[in-house]
Amino acid sequence: MTASASDVPLSEQVAYLKLALELHTLDVPDIVQWADAQIRDQTNPAYALIELALMGESNRFDTANQLLRIARPSMTTAELLPYVLADAHKMLLDNPGFARALAEGMYQVWARDNGSFTEALALCGYFDDAYDLARAGINATVDQINQELLAFTGGFLNWDWMKRCGAAEKSQSD
Repeated sequence: MTASASDVPLSEQVAYLKLALELHTLDVPDIVQWADAQIRDQTNPAYALIELALMGESNRFDTANQLLRIARPSMTTAELLPYVLADAHKMLLDNPGFARALAEGMYQVWARDNGSFTEALALCGYFDDAYDLARAGINATVDQINQELLAFTGGFLNWDWMKRCGAAEKSQSD
């Protein structure tokens, strides 16, 4: 999932991690694991990074706030969202029960940042309400919404964060 500090700028990694945490494609232990790797790679890690590595029992909100103490995200939500949605698609294939948590996270991100979203990302605000309506027996079934969400996230499969990180590493070595 995550790349080392030599692959992409720390500010981009923090942006990706924070958004992935918000959309539930990563959990707090994943962020702690990333922080541990950063500490191993650095000779004098920042205190904020050490604190993050100790947050294994913390909630998503506190962990996301701690990430912001490490670096200011240098990519917007709209720039990163396709990468996280590609990861979400893979998770949905393995665990369809993940759909509701993803829909809630997408709605929260959409409500906060939708002014910067392209038309391709506009559906992020749809799925949370669609699940509520489906559970109430209005308009569609939960299975139909699951399929719509899977189709939506599948549209981002060509956005691969690890390939992007590899491309950044290659351009740094050129």
